Amino acid sequence: MTNDSFFDYPQTIFNSSQGEVKLPIFYYDVSAVLVFYTADYQNVQQLLSPLNLTAARFFNGKAMVGFAFYEYRKTDVGPYNEVGLASAIYAPDRKRPALSLPQLKKNADKRKVAFYIHHLPVTTAIANAAGREIYGFPKFVTDLPFELSDSRFKGLVKDEQGRTIVSMEGKVKKGIKQAGFDLLLYSFLDDKLLRTVVDVKAKFNTFFFPDWKMSLGESSHPMRETIEKMGIAGKKPLIVQTTQNFKSRLHGGVETG
Repeated sequence: MTNDSFFDYPQTIFNSSQGEVKLPIFYYDVSAVLVFYTADYQNVQQLLSPLNLTAARFFNGKAMVGFAFYEYRKTDVGPYNEVGLASAIYAPDRKRPALSLPQLKKNADKRKVAFYIHHLPVTTAIANAAGREIYGFPKFVTDLPFELSDSRFKGLVKDEQGRTIVSMEGKVKKGIKQAGFDLLLYSFLDDKLLRTVVDVKAKFNTFFFPDWKMSLGESSHPMRETIEKMGIAGKKPLIVQTTQNFKSRLHGGVETG
């Protein structure tokens, strides 16, 4: 399917309710926009405490939360769009690090800072089934318009009734070129804690303190409530990363403990 050696990797089959899913799932042709915010630590920790998870501390003791907007043009489960809303956490099955930020550049197998995804809307039934049945990811199927050019981005998250939950837009500035970092994710499937690694191959355009606008819509969806509880609505992001050339391998989850 591709000549890229990144995808020379053995796969197995998971039989989901919507059909066969290869693991790891390969993402061959993707555009991605990552938007990171600092947030009041207690606001974020209150969302994580019921899960026995701990928010990682970053600058001035702040928590970090992020939006990830993806346009998957070619994958093992077909084309679809996805938006993730996540908090940075201390990996619950690993020793807590002295500093959080340097952890994001470490190999995922040794990393002590990870992400917990609060909401993960997608646009297709197969992506929804795979995420829920393999990982326990909090997915729902909806419309997720995505527009990324060299100069501008606009992304929307709608609820199942077509009402806007949140929108994100802003100018794409010329920033520094950075390699993407692998992702370390934690989720719950049938009350069991899973650890999942995503191998990433990408070159991002990274810029800081952009004048981007995040707006809440008319929907009262739980995703909106989470954004409000985080206290980031209307705030400017700390970092934005954009790319039109993102590839990844989403591995199956591993039960911790």
